[in-house]
Amino acid sequence: MELSESQKAITIMLVDDSVINHYLIKTLFRKQGFTNEVSCFESAEEALMQLRNSDEYSLPDVIILDINMPGMNGFDFLHEFDGLGDNIKQRCKIVMLSSSMDTADINRATSNPFVRLYLHKPINKESIGLILKAI
Repeated sequence: MELSESQKAITIMLVDDSVINHYLIKTLFRKQGFTNEVSCFESAEEALMQLRNSDEYSLPDVIILDINMPGMNGFDFLHEFDGLGDNIKQRCKIVMLSSSMDTADINRATSNPFVRLYLHKPINKESIGLILKAI
């Protein structure tokens, strides 16, 4: 997959409690030619705090969000995200990435107005293409 210069410069926030997934996803994006580092957060609370404290120039283009995390889960994050400023909600496109095959989870995620795409773990090269098309 050949990426345009604007696609290579996309900024990504990964919210997943697994540091192994952080490593795998960062490595996959780097191998695909992305020039920006993937910002990783192990908790939804930390990611929300980062979004609240970001100026418009440091907001991510894409938030890759896990559903099942301890404490605040992905659906809790979406609820809090709805209360953030319009500039954040318009700029940041959310992709849910989960191991959940539960139809209720999939329907709940895909019916959320902020979720552009629902993907099953593990992420792969084809997933990146789907993410780029969704944003």
